This record gives sequence, structure tokens and C-alpha cells, in this order.
Amino acid sequence: MKKIKARLGGFLLIILVSLIVLPVLWLRGGLFQEPIATVISTARLELSGKGWVTDDNSRRSIVKTQAFDMYLTYLEHEGWKHVDQMGSGYLFEREGETSMLGCRQYSKRYKICSGGPNNMIKLRGLPIN
Repeated sequence: MKKIKARLGGFLLIILVSLIVLPVLWLRGGLFQEPIATVISTARLELSGKGWVTDDNSRRSIVKTQAFDMYLTYLEHEGWKHVDQMGSGYLFEREGETSMLGCRQYSKRYKICSGGPNNMIKLRGLPIN
């Protein structure tokens, strides 16, 4: 009976260590650079099987790097026309309104974009051409 308890305890310890170590290895350095809400949103994204999730509270989107082009296509489908790219900022227009979507690399696998289809940074009086 003691052997079974010892093996079960060892097995549970391995699972616990794996639950702590695997996210650190998955996100690498990005895990400790952002608030815990970003880490939770990233876990939610990974479990959902989607290409991106939008965090309603912080008005940010977490986008898988591989799905980023699909995310830009989604924004165009929502009526935003991609006009230009300025560094890590993407300029969009819709109905005479110019907005910017700012993105940065969170880890090798994810980008954080400030805003989404309804929360882009509004720009007024900015000449595009």
C-alpha cells in the first residue's frame, strides 16, 4: 500500500511540475513581461483552437503569429481597408475614418495588437498618401 501511495505521489508531483514548466517553455521570456490577464488570454487562445482572441477589458487582441494574415483579412471583412503599414502599426480606413492597429511580438508564437475591429486607435488629420 505504501508503494502505491509513493508512486501516486510521485506521479502527481510530475504532473504539477509539468503544469508549471510547460507554459514557461511555451511562452519563453514573454510570460513575465505582461500582466497575468495576457497570460490567461494566451492560454484561452491556445485552448480555443482559434487564430486570435480579443480581451474586452484591455481592448487588446492576442493573435497567433501564423494566423496574423488571416486576422488582417478579418479586419478587412469587417469593413476596414488596409491602407499602409508604418513599422509595427497598420493603418486602416473605413467611411473616411483613419485608424491604426498597433502590434508587437509577445513571443515567438503570439502577437499583441492594441485594439480590434471595434477598438482601433483613431487618427484624425493624418495624411495617408
